[in-house]
Amino acid sequence: MDIMPVILVVGYVLAGVGAGYLASVLICRLATTRTARSGSRMALLGGLVGVCVAAGVALAAPKYAPPLEQLATVAQFDSALTQSGGTPVVVAFYADWCAPCRALAPQLRQLQLKWGGRVLFYKVNIDESPELKDRLAIRSIPTLVYFQSAQEADRTIGMVGDDQIESRLVSLVQAADAVGRADPASARQAK
Repeated sequence: MDIMPVILVVGYVLAGVGAGYLASVLICRLATTRTARSGSRMALLGGLVGVCVAAGVALAAPKYAPPLEQLATVAQFDSALTQSGGTPVVVAFYADWCAPCRALAPQLRQLQLKWGGRVLFYKVNIDESPELKDRLAIRSIPTLVYFQSAQEADRTIGMVGDDQIESRLVSLVQAADAVGRADPASARQAK
């Protein structure tokens, strides 16, 4: 289980509570001439301000994008493609030492978050899985290989922008939707 989203939420809440506490202390200091009862009201108001700040920060924060699932063996790779059904698959071939690969990783995580299940994203480290690199004739990294119905449909080599990747994803998803409409039996199996 990935605990990063939980840590982020707890951090936002603690930041909001801290801001609320500081606001209540300042309000109480300003209200020293008032009665203790109004001071407690001010502290409550400060706490509410803190909760509102925490909620605002949590809503405005970017969503956490989990890392792509690693495929390390030929069997895992084949299984991922066959189990995808009609869902398009993008496999990123990379290496830890490759600077453009590291730069592309957050972009792919955000696309995975954006496309949420309509496209499956995986990654393959070419240093740890040379047999997959050879099988797909990967000669340069980063390389993104796009699969439709377990068959290679396209590939991009090098650092590419979101718009280039998204245009390929749109065409893959449209093709998958067209296949699903043409073959009702496969559409029922996907559900």
